[in-house]
Amino acid sequence: MCITGQKNTETNVKRSNISLIPTVFQEKFLANPKNKDRLISILVNKFSSLNMACKKADEDADCLIVNSALALAPTHPSVVVISENIDLFVILIGILTFGHVYFLKPGKLKIAEKIFSPHTALEKTIR
Repeated sequence: MCITGQKNTETNVKRSNISLIPTVFQEKFLANPKNKDRLISILVNKFSSLNMACKKADEDADCLIVNSALALAPTHPSVVVISENIDLFVILIGILTFGHVYFLKPGKLKIAEKIFSPHTALEKTIR
């Protein structure tokens, strides 16, 4: 499952093909709505060609991501939401109805990745 979102932006870098080598920082590239739309289109086309379901959020994608994960939960042994955005985990805690949906915060450099269970987090908060 691939879910994408958009936000307002400002720099324009033209795309010549999918194997383009980046010459600007990610933040600057994604600050331009046209660049972001092109990248999203490329990713949606690529994932769709691999038979992966894709959804594009018009605004903030947090609720769409969580609701999509919860929709998959009844038919899958485990569902893992991967994001650096802790807001997704907070939403999962608030609306969680399945015990096998997890949140994975990816690691960076020397920081290891961490997986969280919303049920465990809620139990620790209540005690």
